[in-house]
Amino acid sequence: MANWIDIWHFGVALALGFVVGLQRENAASPDRSSLLGGVRTFPVVAILGCVTSFIGIQGGTSLPFALGFLVVGGILAATQFAKVQEGHVGMTTAMALLLIYAVGGLCANGQLVLATAVSVILAILLTLKMELHQFAHRISQHDLIASLKFAVISAIVLPLLPDQNFGPDAFQIFNPFKIWLLVVFISGISFIGYILVKLVGADRGIGLTGILGGLASSTALTINFTHRSRENPQLSSTLATGIVVAWTVMYARVLGIVWVISPALGSSMTIPMLVPVIPGLAWCVWLWKREKQSSGQTAPKFANPFEIVPALKFVGILLLVLLASKAARLEFGDSGLLISSFIAGLADVDAIAISVAQMVSQEQSSFVRLATIAAVLAGIANTITKGSIALVMGAPAMRRAIGPAMGLMLVSGVIAILLIPG
Repeated sequence: MANWIDIWHFGVALALGFVVGLQRENAASPDRSSLLGGVRTFPVVAILGCVTSFIGIQGGTSLPFALGFLVVGGILAATQFAKVQEGHVGMTTAMALLLIYAVGGLCANGQLVLATAVSVILAILLTLKMELHQFAHRISQHDLIASLKFAVISAIVLPLLPDQNFGPDAFQIFNPFKIWLLVVFISGISFIGYILVKLVGADRGIGLTGILGGLASSTALTINFTHRSRENPQLSSTLATGIVVAWTVMYARVLGIVWVISPALGSSMTIPMLVPVIPGLAWCVWLWKREKQSSGQTAPKFANPFEIVPALKFVGILLLVLLASKAARLEFGDSGLLISSFIAGLADVDAIAISVAQMVSQEQSSFVRLATIAAVLAGIANTITKGSIALVMGAPAMRRAIGPAMGLMLVSGVIAILLIPG
């Protein structure tokens, strides 16, 4: 007999079918001539999927669910054929009904989170019909070729590389998989920004990409946006805003990582790590207000989103910096932590933050102050690297916008170290 859990599963299937059906009903034409299923049909199909799957579970077979799928598919095929004869050629609703049948089966199996996620994604895809079609029309053949190239380096090349460190015993820092993963990630930053700009426009797309880049890799985003400023000088100020946003978010991201690994170090690092955030946010607001007051500025189209050469150059520099950091630690021992932290921070902050957090978590409580200084030093060094990239490689307008932000954040980083209690 069905228990309350099974009844709950049926209730979720009914609710999910109703939500998707409501969307279809709302999107139908006023005369409802093209409506294949709506606020009643979708819940019924979801319940049918749940019932057939439930029966199969009780009998230990998936046959009832499969037969039900064939029946629903046959009815939809016949109905769709009649619609085509009447001049209605859309198949989206028919496919949505088949999917909602499968969602009912997921509910019967207790996969409520997955069923809800699938239904929400389905409702979003159905609702954004016009926006998605417009986006597809804005994508050129050149963009599709670039996307295929990115798919090759990420989905084909990456899995084939060994995830193993190579090199001498003391300098095993060459990991082909992780290095190529960084190449994929830096190239992927281009795609994130490209898609967001295509969807929501240059100003808002760049701002959102800045936040995402700060959560992932502010250095990768700086490289990409700096390169874009050379192609589109008119967007230099907006791109600079996105870069400073990423720099600011980076400090919060590092602090969050440390808190997860070592709450003791996270508590010690909170104020020092958030001090540089204040001038960073202030400068972002100033750039944003200045951008809003400017007029007559049109946003040109972005070029090919696939940029692998800058990513390869950055990876080469990263390997050299990590090699120098390893040499400094071997030469000076524990006393060389601050030196190696600064050197490694020129390329990556996370590596230093994670390593010192692990040291503190291993009951080395006396190490907290030194670890905090090391993490902040790595942040200062990373800001120097990113600022130098923007100043050397960026368009003149970007240099004018980035220079003061770099200076303010470096000064605040030094002040943060002075605030660390002895």
